[in-house]
Parts: sequence; C-alpha cells; structure tokens
Amino acid sequence: MKNEQELIKRCIKGDGRALATLYDRYAPLLLGAGLRYVTSRSDAEDILQEAFIKILQNMSRFEYRGEGSLVAWMKRIVVNLALNYLRNREKNLLINEQILPQEAEKQAKEEENPSGVTPEEIHRLIVELPVGYRTVLNLYVFEKYSHREIAELLGCSESNSKSQLLRARALLKKNMMMLISNKEYLPVYGS
Repeated sequence: MKNEQELIKRCIKGDGRALATLYDRYAPLLLGAGLRYVTSRSDAEDILQEAFIKILQNMSRFEYRGEGSLVAWMKRIVVNLALNYLRNREKNLLINEQILPQEAEKQAKEEENPSGVTPEEIHRLIVELPVGYRTVLNLYVFEKYSHREIAELLGCSESNSKSQLLRARALLKKNMMMLISNKEYLPVYGS
C-alpha cells in the first residue's frame, strides 16, 4: 500500500492489513517524536499507543492535504499527548522568569553550534535538559512551532517561550563545549 490516501480509506473501513501497515510505517517516527519530550521509553510507548487510539478514532475526520499531511497530523497528536503528559506529571513545567524578546533574539544569534558531537550525544544532551527548556526547544526546533503557538500550547507568554529557548540553547551549548573539551560530562543546570 504505497498511496497514503488509499491507506487512509482502508483504515477508515477497518481493514486489518491497512491498520497494521499504518502502524508499521509510522510507529518508529512517532515514537521518536514522543521520546523528544519524555525521557522514559516506556512513557513514550504509552503515548504512542494512546496516539494510535486517537488516530484511529479520528481518521474519518482527517482531511488529506497532500503527501506528508498524514504524518504531520499524527505527529501533532503525539506532541499534544506528550505535552499533556508533561503538564500532568510536572507541576512546574516552565520557569516564570521574563527577559526582553530583543535580548533573546540577540543572544540566540550570537550562539554557535559546536562540531564534533555525534547525533546520539546531542540527543542525550537534549534529553538531560530541564523539562521546560527541552519542551520549548523541541517545539521550536523540531516541530517548527512559532513562539506564539508555543505560548498558546503551554499557557505562557511569547517572551517566556523565547527565554526558555534561549536558556535551553545556552545550556545545551555549555554542555556540548564540556563534552568537546573532553572533560567529564555532568549535566549542568542553570548558570
């Protein structure tokens, strides 16, 4: 089953092979999206299962908008479930400190991306960020949400979202530099 539209139609009809194909084709990608938000594989797998239940329940309401729209729709479901999980699990998701948006943009432009670090090491460094920093970083960098959209999703201000992203990048950079300089890596939270 190559065509997404055909796969969607068959899933809506309850075709078991189509449902298995949908799961086999997209589960690894969606699990990866979940793992960017929660550190436990078990929790990410729970989110994935809940996402597939929602996907199948709402498949008939999905509006196909071209190649890739199905993946985007399913990823959004996973991201929303992961955010709900974090909200329920973590009482203090975001630090309520504010900085001027101009400062956040200026400092973000000044940061560099150190080289010589493997993707696995970068993933580990991201996972070890405080949950608020990690959440905003994932939404902005990987999911391509705007600061306005992040603020709406998380119930904070746009400047708070920018601040969280700035701090996440600064902490990630600091930890990468420690890794690159061959010092023993220890997670460093805060300044």
